[in-house]
Amino acid sequence: MGSWHARYPGGGVRLSSDDRGHTQVQVTISVLKRHVDDRITANLCRALAGCDRLTSLAHLSILNNRDSAAESTVNERNLHTISMLTFGTMRELGKVLVALRSSGIERALVDPTPWLRLDEVRKRWIGLPAMRMRDQIAFHLGLGTEDAIRGLDALQRRTDHVILIEYEQTRLSHFRHPIGDEVLLGALNLEETDVKAVVEWAAVDAPAMTLDLQAICRDLLRQCGARV
Repeated sequence: MGSWHARYPGGGVRLSSDDRGHTQVQVTISVLKRHVDDRITANLCRALAGCDRLTSLAHLSILNNRDSAAESTVNERNLHTISMLTFGTMRELGKVLVALRSSGIERALVDPTPWLRLDEVRKRWIGLPAMRMRDQIAFHLGLGTEDAIRGLDALQRRTDHVILIEYEQTRLSHFRHPIGDEVLLGALNLEETDVKAVVEWAAVDAPAMTLDLQAICRDLLRQCGARV
């Protein structure tokens, strides 16, 4: 274990780091409560959690591309799973940003520029066709039997021949069943291009959102008296 060093830049903030470069920024909740509305702090915590999840999903996508050949069965299956979770997380995060706006975040900031950028991202996401996946297939397997039948009929209208099982090796980890996602997407009149569009947006937006959320945190901490 490396040795830790800490300094206290005021405002209930402690900056700790070790000789390996591991750094932590710790805050004192009681100090935050004296200076920042609880609704803002609570919704900012929700937004930070959502941003972490998006960053993790982006990292999993990178690992998937590193560890499996492009367009292989494993790569495509993992990409679809990551994509579905990404849709749901983006939509949930968008709802949190609405709650953060309603909490009065813009008025609470000395410099609202990072928040305005975040709100523009939320507005862009709303316009993506695949963002309506959240309640149907991002964290669920469709809305039920009748919904799946509609997806099956929509898929048949596009093509009568679909892949039931696909594999490159006989290990179960190398199997995929494309018809499943095709039916779920068909129920929403969506195709694979819609899937990839959302993933591309997330890959671009997640890093910038992280920086803007951190900038908002710095703004609020400075109002608590911290020199950060």
